[in-house]
Amino acid sequence: KRVPYFPDVPTVGDQGKLPHSLPSLVVPHVPLTVETLRIIAPYALAMAVVGLLESLMTAKLVDDITEVRSDKTREAWGQGSANIVTSFFGGMGGCAMIGQSMINVKSGGRTRLSGISAALFLLAFILVGSSLIEQIPLAALVGVGLYVRLRLTETPLFAAALAREGVPVATGRFGADMEVTIVGDGPVTIVLDVPAVGSSA
Repeated sequence: KRVPYFPDVPTVGDQGKLPHSLPSLVVPHVPLTVETLRIIAPYALAMAVVGLLESLMTAKLVDDITEVRSDKTREAWGQGSANIVTSFFGGMGGCAMIGQSMINVKSGGRTRLSGISAALFLLAFILVGSSLIEQIPLAALVGVGLYVRLRLTETPLFAAALAREGVPVATGRFGADMEVTIVGDGPVTIVLDVPAVGSSA
């Protein structure tokens, strides 16, 4: 399906067909031999180490922000078990992500209910709204990505560091809950919009 009135705009659906149902159980068809283990073991070990380190780093960061201590051992066992189970349903290996976790925390998420809610909404989007998701223009995802990065950027610290280096920086209020930071006064000017201090963001 194409975007109405804009048939030439690339959409999410152009990148591939989204699933419309739950995955089925599939046993990997690979020979269970030492040679197979020798081939996949280095890659599996590297992915496991990287995923575990990022998950533990994310958990530590979230713990510091929320001032709640999590059980890192349980997190590691849960991640490993989930990756084993999902592999039998065609899933890819996954781990905790700092970007998504920080957006969750900055949006007010403080308990595991926020993560469960995100998973349930994603499941609903796949089962019910996949045809609508396929019509989303890729350009819209760029805007979402930029907004996420602005939410993750500590703009005041960034502006202060540039100001110490002699780069012109100006900050002003735009509306009731938005601050605009302008960096530079030459051919290249960067404008950053961030929620004002004390806003509900």
